[in-house]
Amino acid sequence: MLKPVAACILSALVIGATAACQAPGGPAPTTVTTSAESVAPADLSSEPASPTTVTMPSVEGQNLMEAMDTLDQLGVTDILPRPNDGHAFVANPANWVVAAQDPTAGTELSTADEVTLQVSKTDEAESSWCGDRDC
Repeated sequence: MLKPVAACILSALVIGATAACQAPGGPAPTTVTTSAESVAPADLSSEPASPTTVTMPSVEGQNLMEAMDTLDQLGVTDILPRPNDGHAFVANPANWVVAAQDPTAGTELSTADEVTLQVSKTDEAESSWCGDRDC
């Protein structure tokens, strides 16, 4: 069972009214006021940034995490890493190196375009975990 003061405050919050609560023999009444106007609605009017054109940098040979950061700084966020060595997916981008890229370096692309990066797992990452039974 809730203590009287806690129950009174909880009631006031649930009902959305003004309530005066006083614990027996305790301090003076506490007034809790709630109002629907005190909660501002989320701003849903903002539009996402429109795509811009950027030049695709060369990310071949880079660690996948660094390559993704480079592309993200340009505004390119639709990045598809594809393992080219038999792995099913990329779990930790820091364990992979970019072997090839599409589009190629120097190509103009929209920041909304998809970039595909062919990746290989680093030797260190490959030898440190054998959960995929390929070491």
